[in-house]
Amino acid sequence: IYVGSFFRNNIESLVWENPGLSAISFPPTVSFVPERGRFALAPDNDYHNLRGDFATQLPMWRGRVSASVSYNKMQQDSELLPPTIGSGFIGSPATGIDLDLWNGLDALSSKTADAEIDNLLLHMKITMNPMSTLRLSAEFRYQDQDNKTDYTALNPLTGEYGYPALDGGLGAVIPTRSGIFDPTLPGSRVRFRNVPFEKDTKFLAVETNYRLTQKTKLSASYEREETDYSYREVEQVDEDRLRLQLTSRHMGLGTVRVSYEYSDRSGDGYNFNPYEPFYTSSLPEFVAPFADGNVPHTLSALRKYDLADRDAQTIDARVNVIIGDSMDLILSGRY
Repeated sequence: IYVGSFFRNNIESLVWENPGLSAISFPPTVSFVPERGRFALAPDNDYHNLRGDFATQLPMWRGRVSASVSYNKMQQDSELLPPTIGSGFIGSPATGIDLDLWNGLDALSSKTADAEIDNLLLHMKITMNPMSTLRLSAEFRYQDQDNKTDYTALNPLTGEYGYPALDGGLGAVIPTRSGIFDPTLPGSRVRFRNVPFEKDTKFLAVETNYRLTQKTKLSASYEREETDYSYREVEQVDEDRLRLQLTSRHMGLGTVRVSYEYSDRSGDGYNFNPYEPFYTSSLPEFVAPFADGNVPHTLSALRKYDLADRDAQTIDARVNVIIGDSMDLILSGRY
């Protein structure tokens, strides 16, 4: 099976003007106010997905095995816009920023985005029925995500990292926030490289279903998921889940389901700031603004919720009652 998606946008950017805005509206220290601004819109992009499926019966226990392989590619190579649409100087002509060296294509280290993410997904499931009252199943899934996007914001004309923030308007107010790295300004910290987020995931699940009576079934399952991250606060995260569920139709006109789940998530040591290599504070020329270092990008006590260690217990209950030919009554609760 092949699936393709091809997006084309005939409007590459949004340009706005600042009518009536001038340096008179700002404190005397602000000598530059951008007359216009520009923001890039969604670029042209392509998505390709190729998938193959296989299924067959097993010779024992009325078993069945199914497998699938899927590979998809997301890419876009649209032409990049110049870092700014403005012109003029920010600061003094001797030491300031000349926007005329940033408003052309020659100010880009690469003329196109050359962005690409590839995904490989393998999936397999086996089911068996060794007894009329017993059903067994096992499932395995593997995903490999590869981010091949690599861009460094370096202006070949000036040899400077970054790009003018808000078309030069922010640097005129706060020099350290100009968006352009200046080693002579302590605390000149800007992001000059993209972060190529990617991950590999392995998932394994086993489940058993046993029919206690004609209308009552008990099931138990165990799942384990291992995820290896690139450029995240935790490099590897492991999560185990154990689930028990009882389903009964003894009510005559309804169904009762009660389940209990215990999950345990743990991982490697937590690095609260793995993004430093993508900021100019990682360059040897960077000067910290304080004697004890730089302004923190994030705080060590704040943990990303999807990566933090966690133990959880969950109880679910659901009652479904037929109260008429065309109406059901459902009561559910979760703790």
